[in-house]
Amino acid sequence: MTTKNFKIALFASLTVALLAPFSVMESAYAEKVTDSLTIPNAERDLKLDAGYKLYPGVGWVSPNEQDRVQPIYSENPNKPGEQILDIDAMIKQYELSEQAEVKKTSGDLFQDIYNQFVQIVEAAQTSYHIAAKDDSGNDITYQRAYWNTPTAPGTYNGGTNFNFNAVEPYFGSGIIFQPVLQHGYSSYCDAGNDWVTYPLIYVLGSAYGGSCVDANDGDLIRGILSEDANNVWTVSIKNYQNPAATDSYSVIYSGQMDVTHVAVETHNIPTNCTELEGDIEYKWMSTTGDVDNWAAMTQGSTFCGMSTNIVSDSTVQFNNNN
Repeated sequence: MTTKNFKIALFASLTVALLAPFSVMESAYAEKVTDSLTIPNAERDLKLDAGYKLYPGVGWVSPNEQDRVQPIYSENPNKPGEQILDIDAMIKQYELSEQAEVKKTSGDLFQDIYNQFVQIVEAAQTSYHIAAKDDSGNDITYQRAYWNTPTAPGTYNGGTNFNFNAVEPYFGSGIIFQPVLQHGYSSYCDAGNDWVTYPLIYVLGSAYGGSCVDANDGDLIRGILSEDANNVWTVSIKNYQNPAATDSYSVIYSGQMDVTHVAVETHNIPTNCTELEGDIEYKWMSTTGDVDNWAAMTQGSTFCGMSTNIVSDSTVQFNNNN
């Protein structure tokens, strides 16, 4: 082999060696996603046939609660020329619409309108395990949590596991900001028998957010919710093992956030423990604007020994017996 040909061969070998790790990383997140709707699930299919939609943080939303106000976009005060969702303007538009029948009793415009949008969760196979800071004295402007993607369900029959940290004006307000880790089906994103992450804004019956990107068991996830001086809220999510999964979504909202929480939420899973995800720990948490401590809450069905363990102000665990 000539010196020139040897150099060419050596360069080609080094190129393959350098690119190989990246190819392996990409292939690890290129798993085939099963279409959840091809798998029969009586509870889920009954809801979908009746026109319901499933979103994290609010559960099954009935048809008459969906799309109650059209999206309005305004210029991002931090980035001239960029248009972002303007929740303040959407609320005001709803108040002026013929559909609005707001009874002003609180003296707070936002509170009066939110009172019209208490979501009713109408699913028997629904469970919420939550640790929350819920106090009218809170004025949350920042919340951060890390967690590792739990072990995926051992059996998949079309059910849903949601994991997220979140902020909202108050429970049942109809507005919730959340970075989401999801296994299974939702009306925003169908992950099938797989994990995905995405930033999500739910407002008055509609969901807005970023792309759904694959995640794997054990991946380290970080979710951040933050408000700046211009009342721009940004919901961001990062997967440290999958750079493609770093995403964020910003909106304009000036109302007060009284509640922050971390949660494990399941839907359309019967009492079969193998359909439930593994244990999860929210860690290295930090909150700005809170005046109270974490408190455990449970709503809906409880099975497989699911429990909430508040370790400290920075760590909350959700455990089960699967």
